[in-house]
Amino acid sequence: MAESSRLHYPPSECEVIPDSEEVLRILCDEFKDLLEELQEQKNLKNKSHVQNFFREEFDKSVEDFLEVKKVKVLMNLSNSVCQIRTSEGSARGTGFLLFNRFILTNAHVIGFGNSKVFNPAEFTAVFGYEDLDQNGTKHVPIKHLKFSFHGKDEKGNHLDYALLELNSADEISGCPELLHHYKNNSPNNKSQICIVGHPGTGVKKMETCFVIGKENRQEAQFIHIMRLQNVKEEWDENQITYDSCFFHGSSGSPVFDVDCKLIGIHTGGYVYKGEGGKTRSVMEYAYAMQPTLDYIKAQARIKGHIDLLHQLRNHT
Repeated sequence: MAESSRLHYPPSECEVIPDSEEVLRILCDEFKDLLEELQEQKNLKNKSHVQNFFREEFDKSVEDFLEVKKVKVLMNLSNSVCQIRTSEGSARGTGFLLFNRFILTNAHVIGFGNSKVFNPAEFTAVFGYEDLDQNGTKHVPIKHLKFSFHGKDEKGNHLDYALLELNSADEISGCPELLHHYKNNSPNNKSQICIVGHPGTGVKKMETCFVIGKENRQEAQFIHIMRLQNVKEEWDENQITYDSCFFHGSSGSPVFDVDCKLIGIHTGGYVYKGEGGKTRSVMEYAYAMQPTLDYIKAQARIKGHIDLLHQLRNHT
């Protein structure tokens, strides 16, 4: 490449992160051992091999959602994502159109577990909130809470969901029912997923991030210097863990795999107190869709909702 055609970036001064000396020391002490372990596991002979390994891994990871056809599919599916708000207009979380006129969100988004009885008049689902001026948004009243559960099912799976019935689906008739795009899939370590929701109680956003497999969760804790008691006991087969910037307000967001299939519901993260007492998250997680759908079907069967059960069976 000719000298005149090269891109030159001006040097930038690196600022030292306050109170980071101890973290830097720990990482430097561990780096050599981690590098030697990687070289042994992957049969990497020298520095060049290590660099090529990370370059190839990065290329494989980021290419999943770069295809235009996948972006188009996700943009269409994102129309079914809504923000859950109170009657006063404050945002509580995210939800998505599952099927017919039913939206799915987390139980904790609507305050499940409080002694106060759920009142549908206190909540509304806002579709199309993609700009701060809120032009084009559709505010759809919630008719009632159909089913909800927060805790462990009989198989030991953690669940956190609320199935809300909208007053009408006429205003969102063009939105795809995400149950049609459901797939019982557990993504592999380092595979990519995509989350669509309303983080920070703001406008709708989309993020792609990397799955943290079971075998790497402890390592992820160390890398982020997690100052909590060991949370390993809280993990179960129903969790999909990943590194995301989707925090408060994004609970209830749909999680898609690399084939743009619905695989989970974004629920929370392992948090710690950062500088100034601000809550930070080390690792986020979703609950897989299948146990949630199984429990909804069980509730529908017990309560005699035959039509609802029939619709769920047709799609799962």
